[in-house]
Amino acid sequence: ASVMKLAPRVLPRGFNFVIISTMSKEKLENFSDTQKSEQYSVFESLFSKILNAEGDFIEYREDVPKEEFFDYLVREKKVLLHGSNDQHIQELKPRQANCRSKKFGNMRGVYATNDPVLPIFHAVIDKGRFKGASVSAVDTETDESGTVQKQYRFKVNKEMWEIQPWSEGVVYILPKESFEQGIDDDGEPVEEWISKTPVKPLAKLKVLPADFRFLKDIEIIEKE
Repeated sequence: ASVMKLAPRVLPRGFNFVIISTMSKEKLENFSDTQKSEQYSVFESLFSKILNAEGDFIEYREDVPKEEFFDYLVREKKVLLHGSNDQHIQELKPRQANCRSKKFGNMRGVYATNDPVLPIFHAVIDKGRFKGASVSAVDTETDESGTVQKQYRFKVNKEMWEIQPWSEGVVYILPKESFEQGIDDDGEPVEEWISKTPVKPLAKLKVLPADFRFLKDIEIIEKE
């Protein structure tokens, strides 16, 4: 896989960086109502292929970002997403997680999300070269008009940033039935879900580093 060289930036200790980025492809929010309706029809057709994929790859050739398709799936269908650099998973098995930032992140199970961005980040990390820590987080707020605003944060340790460990990966599309939504330590629901039993993917879709729109905004974790 090709390596994208970017200039590193160091995140000051205690500073919460709000990432604002643009996509090279056209976002659905810029479409007319007619264009949106046509694109959703295409998404619906793609979803019918997911239901018949039996865990295999589906092709995506649309002009809108894959993130938009993932967003459609988690909003309109009973599915969740799981990003991985391993392209050959036939069944996701429960594993012990080791996230110390919250109790829910330190359980045994299959983790998935209803966020369309986070799984792309995890998919394009080349696990064969990546050693050390990474951070991915999203804060969600709803304003008075009901509009949902999301603020993303992504970090890796300095050694990993220097080698640029990004490669092609896969986002697995999972049935939602066996999952339970997680809660943070304050009892609030989060966009992370867990299944205590093995999960067979409905389908999978390849993603590239270029599909992750925050690639240039990943920060370096400062050592304590």
